[in-house]
Amino acid sequence: MKRRDLLRHAGAVALALPAARTARAFQSSTGRDLLVTLSGPFCYWQETAYLKVMAPPVGTDSKLAPHQAWIGTHANEKKMNSVAATNPPGYWLSIPGRSAFPLPVGTPTFSYAQDTPLGKPPLFNLWLPFPDQIIGIRPTSVSLGQNQSAYQIFAASWMCLYRNVEWAAVEVTEDKEGKASFFNPCFTNDELLPMASLGFFLTPQDQRPDRGHVQARHVWSGMLSMYPWMESQFKPIGFDPSFDPSKCPDVTAKSGHGSPQPSPMRVAVGPGNDCEVPIMWLTGGGAAKKSATKG
Repeated sequence: MKRRDLLRHAGAVALALPAARTARAFQSSTGRDLLVTLSGPFCYWQETAYLKVMAPPVGTDSKLAPHQAWIGTHANEKKMNSVAATNPPGYWLSIPGRSAFPLPVGTPTFSYAQDTPLGKPPLFNLWLPFPDQIIGIRPTSVSLGQNQSAYQIFAASWMCLYRNVEWAAVEVTEDKEGKASFFNPCFTNDELLPMASLGFFLTPQDQRPDRGHVQARHVWSGMLSMYPWMESQFKPIGFDPSFDPSKCPDVTAKSGHGSPQPSPMRVAVGPGNDCEVPIMWLTGGGAAKKSATKG
């Protein structure tokens, strides 16, 4: 390349740099989508303007199923309270939400009515503004209560989609007013993606094979211990030995698969196998029958 052409090219690049910086700044300052994933055996209590997320009392001090709670993005993360307490801490996700609660779609969600009195306190409470969309994910096939052959597919986690969010304004605080900051999500690794990701996790500390689903059964008991009016109906929990988590499940199929024989090669280890409990969605309206939302 001739010197004159080289200088002309360098000048064009120099002129383009401010425009590129302006475009990136505009892209960062305008609203884009945020995907909030709640991965773990969380329970969801539907309130008037918020979704209250309760972490069951199976924290690091649990003898049979210790879990560590944490929050993170693709660029930073932080531990959350994971020890049982009489007065558990509360966290608030500070972003604008919608006024109406969207019915969950995707993998069906196990739901039941709210009632009183509450039982054991959770590890913590987390309040989320109503999202634009809720999607049930990570199917698990279980039976609940005394009928241990009537298996149903339920979601083990939720994804919440918030549209047109100012990423820089997203924050997790320890008070509703947003004055006590707990975690400032960093979305720098999401800049080239169509949406940002924020996750709340309740991760088992013991990852060893669990052929009897002992940990999962204890987790389900811990979830029910927060809602005593449900214990007699939905305990114990059974896991479908014929369920193959590697296949795309047909959630429209009728529940109940007879009495399949467990495969000796199947090891219950959690994600990647069928050893996850369903999440619980507690809705208003008094003691009603169990239901499942279908997408």
